[in-house]
Amino acid sequence: MPQRFAVLHPYRGMAENETAQRILLAAAKLGLEAKEFAESDSILDYRPDFVLSLSHQDAKLTPFPTYGVLTAPRRYYQTPRFLRNVLSYDAYLTVSDAVRVWLEDLSFGARKQAAPVGFYANTVPSTAFAPSWTTVPRLAYFGTNWDGNRHGALFERLSRRPYARFFGPAESWKGIDPAAYGGSVPFDGLSVLDAYRAAGVGLCLDLPDFIADGLPTNRIFEIAAAGVPAICGDNPFVRRWFGGDVLYVDPTAPPDVQLWQIDRHMAWIAAHPEEAQAMARAAHGRFTADLSLERLLPNVLALHEKVLAGKGYAAAPGAPPLPSLACIVRAGDRSEAMLRRALDSLRGQRYPGLRVVLVAWARAPWLDGVLADYADLAVSIVELPGGGRSASLWAGLRAVRRLGVELFALLDDDDELFPNHYRSLVSSLRSHAKAFPEAPPLLCYSACVEAAPAPFANDTIVDGSSLVRTQRRRIQQFHFHPPSQLNQRSFVCALMTFIASTALLSDEVLMDPGLEVAEDLYLWLLFAERTRFAFSCEVTACAHQHDLGQSDYANPERYGPAFERIFYRTYGRSFPASMEYGVLPDPRQGAMDGRLFALVPPPVPAATCEEATLLMATMEGSGTIWATAATGPLATGVYDVEAHVGGDGSFMLELVHDGMIVDSGPFQESSRSECRLPSRRLMRRIEVPPFLAVKGVELRLLPTGKKTGREAALVGLALRRRGGFPRCRLDQIPRDWPVWIYGAGEGGRAMLGRLAAAGGFRIAGFMDREKREPIAGHPVMSAQDALQQTGSEANIIIASQYWQEIDADLAALGARNVYCAYPVSRDDLAILR
Repeated sequence: MPQRFAVLHPYRGMAENETAQRILLAAAKLGLEAKEFAESDSILDYRPDFVLSLSHQDAKLTPFPTYGVLTAPRRYYQTPRFLRNVLSYDAYLTVSDAVRVWLEDLSFGARKQAAPVGFYANTVPSTAFAPSWTTVPRLAYFGTNWDGNRHGALFERLSRRPYARFFGPAESWKGIDPAAYGGSVPFDGLSVLDAYRAAGVGLCLDLPDFIADGLPTNRIFEIAAAGVPAICGDNPFVRRWFGGDVLYVDPTAPPDVQLWQIDRHMAWIAAHPEEAQAMARAAHGRFTADLSLERLLPNVLALHEKVLAGKGYAAAPGAPPLPSLACIVRAGDRSEAMLRRALDSLRGQRYPGLRVVLVAWARAPWLDGVLADYADLAVSIVELPGGGRSASLWAGLRAVRRLGVELFALLDDDDELFPNHYRSLVSSLRSHAKAFPEAPPLLCYSACVEAAPAPFANDTIVDGSSLVRTQRRRIQQFHFHPPSQLNQRSFVCALMTFIASTALLSDEVLMDPGLEVAEDLYLWLLFAERTRFAFSCEVTACAHQHDLGQSDYANPERYGPAFERIFYRTYGRSFPASMEYGVLPDPRQGAMDGRLFALVPPPVPAATCEEATLLMATMEGSGTIWATAATGPLATGVYDVEAHVGGDGSFMLELVHDGMIVDSGPFQESSRSECRLPSRRLMRRIEVPPFLAVKGVELRLLPTGKKTGREAALVGLALRRRGGFPRCRLDQIPRDWPVWIYGAGEGGRAMLGRLAAAGGFRIAGFMDREKREPIAGHPVMSAQDALQQTGSEANIIIASQYWQEIDADLAALGARNVYCAYPVSRDDLAILR
């Protein structure tokens, strides 16, 4: 039974800090010890039973089982670095069926063994139900807005309502009415709940990707734990667990419609306090029974027990016998502490019958004392005074063949293995053998961690989402490269990461090349000629940097001659060809570039949603005619007209140009949501022919049928263009006009890098709703100020996931030449206007 665990995330002053405090509080209630960490190196001395990684910014970098808590949609992980980090975890935790299936598919494709997915979310500790103490309900919303101005158009309108209160860092709420700002709340796991109770009502809204994957935000758990009524966006997760015990708004509706729905809910709560409190009590009961941290953390403990045996941290009951194994350790007089660390890691494998062949290329005075302390490892010594790197390696290989074991491995005295290294490699090797019975792989390797005395400046993969941080550990060699790349010296893999069959140790392989350096590369080449390689997709070893005679691939004087010799020693040899991981083309996305890339194609802007402007409401005949005009001329194409109405009744839609009806027909009731919404959504599809594409059109909504006394009121109207946008490459954007990048966050910075790499673009600066701090010497200003500065003769590239709201704002300002670069990882852009 685990006793302690680490909670890992890289943030400060963010929602993860609040989450970590809640986990610590719930763990204490369960009799567990937990501690929060900002970087992996600090976890080593704590020695937890396992690590909870709250952010996919962190890979597994320690010897302890590490579980990724995936609280974001699948699309958030679609970069080479994030995919690598996710695949490095031992197991996964999520409450989304869509994310679970994606993880299972990903693990299957990578042949990652025993990677279970448990049901867990970073919720809230259980609470006693305490009704709100306010008699005048207010609506509380919490957010740090780390990713920009989410729901900005709605929040700007909502902040003008007297009942609205927004909480979080002051710099995150500059775009709202100052009177609606409620202040910052301490990250102590409790104060947020008190703020909800003081307000009386909580608001929970989700982004489209979260809704599509059935993922909640923590707001719904906070509100339910606080015991106040919840107003939520319609989300499958919320419907599944809370049903009719919360009030819903339509997340696909325009901001004005959502505001109207929130108004109606707040009015109902004020008029029906007892019914509202009964709903809050029922939601609190569901949360306490099924979704509190005290209920979900045991799922993590159960997952941990599965991982211990499944990943080789412990012997699995009933597992087949392990093959015999010998490890070659090259050691000299570098450091007694280093050799002890390496031997400790071999002892920690708890591998039955493990043999150790220690090749001593120097006789240190402390060596006999060390070996006496590790007599349980069955160490045999090969004395090789003055032997170089190559001679000592090949002496060990010859000694291994004489032992008659089935498998062999290597471990230099300056490296170490994680506790499950050998068992996980054996499991992976057996799995690959079943997949390729005609020619089973004879070698399996893992990824490793690179550790250094001084912090690294960067990860081995740097992208637009990389955080500015320094750690003394980073992941290395997490790759699926084919053996055919070995002869290009692009496949670098530490020798201690593999196990291999002694069938590879032929007489030819055992001929010492006498290399001073790069003997490991040469050995990999010999193996690649004879077998395919299997990758375990695990991180189970650690290479330590130091200055005690370590190799240096960057030194051309040492390695140049060795590479030349290796070239001729492998001249005329053929290496098995193998398709690199992840290069199969996706028909929805086109050809791939062969790197570890997004396995789920990123979202492509497929429709623009514009709020139509209500022009007049007059009585005509038997009912009301609402006449509206679209925001500017409509492009040729097919549109969905979406009318949100309150009340009963049916409607006709007329498309009118210059007094002439060019299209008409009835609205259809949209498929009703499983939750109760204050308004109905009616749909009608229209086609704008070419002759109307440059002219204004008018949309008219006419009630039909008999009067009922509950005639519908138009709440809002939206137009959604179907069929997607034309696309272009970055180099097709005219370079004679200045370029504005909309979005001063990570996406905007990444777009700046792409423009700089392409060359020839004149960067005018950045547009942003809130931020004003210059970026790389470029100004950051509002869209209105930017357009006043350059006029309409400028290109605007939106580099933000909120491109639809931004595009609507730019349209209202009359902007043209607008492109969408979300996601920034795509090579092409959508031409919005």
